[in-house]
Amino acid sequence: MSDSQPAPDQASPEKCLEPEPASDLSLAKTLREGGDETPSIWDHKPWWCQPWSIVATGIAVVGVSWWLLHRWWISSPLALAIGVWWWLFLVAVPSAYQQEVQDGRSNP
Repeated sequence: MSDSQPAPDQASPEKCLEPEPASDLSLAKTLREGGDETPSIWDHKPWWCQPWSIVATGIAVVGVSWWLLHRWWISSPLALAIGVWWWLFLVAVPSAYQQEVQDGRSNP
């Protein structure tokens, strides 16, 4: 393997935004099989993109910021940015994924 290519077990941060196309739980396969179970976006994500790791990281960042600096004017913007991050990855993206699944099932 060349030095410019990451090891197969190392995923890039962009993987958080897109499902793995070769996964057995892929959206296309699920829609083709017509199963009753709605696939979860979290089935396609590595461990560091799971809800528990996103929430834990956000809490840790704000907590460490406050613990080290004791400056509300630093910790507050961090908390706000992390709130936006949580909304994006824990609410908006999963909602859009579920909508895409429903649209795919209604328009085969």
